[in-house]
Amino acid sequence: MSSQPTSSIEERLVAAADHLDGLVAKISPVQRDVQKVLKEFREFQGSHVKKEDHDQVRSDYEKVLKEKREQERQGVKKEDYERLRSEYKASEKDR
Repeated sequence: MSSQPTSSIEERLVAAADHLDGLVAKISPVQRDVQKVLKEFREFQGSHVKKEDHDQVRSDYEKVLKEKREQERQGVKKEDYERLRSEYKASEKDR
């Protein structure tokens, strides 16, 4: 009778080991993907734009956008301005 419990324990251990092997096989590809993403993130983090540069570009962008909105609000578009300017210069030459 003592061989029966030992055999049952061995079977359970073998089944548990097989189950763990299966889990490891499923985890390995995920682990590789996580390592790849982590590597890419570290490369990106090392090469990203400095905060000061980002802030400067953002500030310049917002300034240009504000000027454009202001021109549109006033109804003066760049093309109209250029046309009026060239007409004015032409009329100055005629005088």
